[in-house]
Amino acid sequence: PPCTITVTPTTIPLPLAGGTGNLTITASSPSCQWRAQSHVGGITLTPPTSGIGSGSMTYNVATAGAARGGRITVNGKRVTVTQN
Repeated sequence: PPCTITVTPTTIPLPLAGGTGNLTITASSPSCQWRAQSHVGGITLTPPTSGIGSGSMTYNVATAGAARGGRITVNGKRVTVTQN
């Protein structure tokens, strides 16, 4: 069967000061591979940013001077990050 990946949370609201947190990755099978990517410069992912089976990963969002948004994807599943 095909692998299914679920990511939680799917939205991360943060203050302008930024912050650090964890994403939980749930895989439908212990052999499912996943890879996380940040799509903006202000979001840093702490290695390892990929894995096999269920797991978690840490992100850090930098301080922002004004409201902004960004996203993290895990196997194409979108996590929306907002700062305001």
